[in-house]
Amino acid sequence: MAATVENVVERVKSFSSVVRGVKSGKPDGATTQLVQETIEILATYCDFEEVVPVCLKFLDEVLTAAPQTSTLIRLEGGAKIFPSIIRNFMGVDASILALCAKVMCKCASGSPAMQHHLVKEKGLPTLLLSCCSAHAGEPAVVGPLLEVLVALARYSKGATALSNANLVHACKELLVGLMGHWHAFGMVLKLIKSVMKHEGPCLAALKAGEVVRLLLGVARLVSRMPDQRKLLKRASRTLWVLSQRSLHPLPEMELNWPHTHTHTHTHTHTHT
Repeated sequence: MAATVENVVERVKSFSSVVRGVKSGKPDGATTQLVQETIEILATYCDFEEVVPVCLKFLDEVLTAAPQTSTLIRLEGGAKIFPSIIRNFMGVDASILALCAKVMCKCASGSPAMQHHLVKEKGLPTLLLSCCSAHAGEPAVVGPLLEVLVALARYSKGATALSNANLVHACKELLVGLMGHWHAFGMVLKLIKSVMKHEGPCLAALKAGEVVRLLLGVARLVSRMPDQRKLLKRASRTLWVLSQRSLHPLPEMELNWPHTHTHTHTHTHTHT
């Protein structure tokens, strides 16, 4: 098996030379065949730490040269393979997780269809959130995973799954771990906002009260940082999304404005 694995690794490494010739932004015939073979290899060796990084690096290169490869990866079953890799290497190898997160992010950001497939994968939002918590101080892992989670939170199913997975507790850990890594810190706030745009999770969060306290604490923190106004704006906007659910709309009323009449006044001037 060791020799076979070594041969597989060397073969996938040789694929990179083909990618350099891609210029159109779309995978050509040769690249398509290599992507299909790489997905098959990943499906077979998804728990081999020698094989997985090489395959992911190749997919990352292809997605950079030809972003539309995300459609091909989806059709070849990538939506099922990526979660398997996350499960196999969570808490084992952060570098592989970071690479997998990066490839997932590139696939999801360029393809609503891929987002739809990912959100249908049972337990995936919860898995990705757990992975973020386990690597809270590692922005290379957490950053791309948060971008995938934000994409999944656009769907009611994804937002509900995250809300039920103790989102606020996980986000507290992430905000503490990502202090100073402000882009990833901001993605945590963006995730909360995306989830709170859905009525069910928002009402549940308002009832618990934790998310409001968390956002107020963030707002107080970043308000003291003049160079982080964008984060303050994001926290404030999320609070506004929450407040819209908590304010009851005024009843509809028919406006009855008093009629105004024009009166002609006759002024009598008395001259002495």
